Amino acid sequence: MNNHRGNTTEPNSGVAQTRQHLQIMVGEQVQKDGTVYRISQVLDFETVIGIAVESGRSCPLRIKELAPLNSGSVLPDQDISEIGDADWQEAEHRFSIIKPLVDRRTVGRDAAEERAKQTGVDTATIYRWLKRYKATGSVLALIPQKPGWKKGKSRIPAHAEAVIQEVIKEVYLTLQRPSAQKAVQEVMRRCHERRIDPPSPGTVRARLRDIPERDRLRGHGFRDKAINKFQPAAGKFPNADYPLAVMQIDHTPADIILVDDVYRKPIGRPVVVKCFWPPSFEHSSSSFLPSSAVSHRYACAA
Repeated sequence: MNNHRGNTTEPNSGVAQTRQHLQIMVGEQVQKDGTVYRISQVLDFETVIGIAVESGRSCPLRIKELAPLNSGSVLPDQDISEIGDADWQEAEHRFSIIKPLVDRRTVGRDAAEERAKQTGVDTATIYRWLKRYKATGSVLALIPQKPGWKKGKSRIPAHAEAVIQEVIKEVYLTLQRPSAQKAVQEVMRRCHERRIDPPSPGTVRARLRDIPERDRLRGHGFRDKAINKFQPAAGKFPNADYPLAVMQIDHTPADIILVDDVYRKPIGRPVVVKCFWPPSFEHSSSSFLPSSAVSHRYACAA
């Protein structure tokens, strides 16, 4: 079982897509919330048993909450339509250089140096390309990166970013529903207390705007509204307890009027009947009978 990166249980939860390659096998190491685990048993398609490397304690882990150890090297999502032909060719050229080595679990120094001599590429560069490719399993990882600030990366120090997220959780997303200005003032106050250079008010407001609407509603006490808006109401179809228990019949009047073959008097519009039932079998017919009579005929035939 490979490539498990799922969403949360509720839709529209703001989980970003990722191209990380997560190997789910006994003995593989993964991480969750900063803790490294070794997979000791695969229970099903959603759960594994992991043993914490540091503490040695075992616990069940949900696959969709796991990440590979080298997730920090994963590139942000790229729009394929924005990648130029020259960049594609360069990525394919890089892949051709590391291709003989990608299937190896470990690449020794001798093998890397030999490949470097054959291709005229520095050994460290080959290791770097291998690391990026194995982190995603995609040639996209080898696209040349443009200089400048990376999209999605914070421009403020980590400790200032932590204060903003702390205020959002403890102050802004509460039942009191404070204003954005109150949240800005609280960030400034906490940064002053901790002697941290505060972020600009515009930065704090930008973080508030980035809060998913579902989280905003739940935090402000509108849990039912959030559920009604973002969580589908799963229903149950009655009496569908065995195969062919239910058939769907559609009656569509044709866009023509038929006449009799003697006096050419209008008779009426024929009805096209389609009957559907699992596993995608379809039957069609046309009739002058009322729709209820046709439905009864098909029901008796079933």
